[in-house]
Amino acid sequence: MSYNGNFCDHRIGQLVQFDEFTEEEAEYAVANIKADFKQAAVDKARSYQQNMSMSTEGIRNQMLQFEGFTEEEVEYAISKLQK
Repeated sequence: MSYNGNFCDHRIGQLVQFDEFTEEEAEYAVANIKADFKQAAVDKARSYQQNMSMSTEGIRNQMLQFEGFTEEEVEYAISKLQK
């Protein structure tokens, strides 16, 4: 299975469960998906920067608190944004 979206692994698991799969099935899906979550974080951060004119700190908070990306993924994404 491959994935080309801008969700973090945690959020993908939630979406799979929402579609009435069990937690075990959701964990299996997340473990076996071929996704670049760092690139997904970059895409999400760029979207916030371009479409919502969010500050770097605002993007960081949004992605950590509400999107479920890891610190490492968020810091990588922030480093790739245009200053």
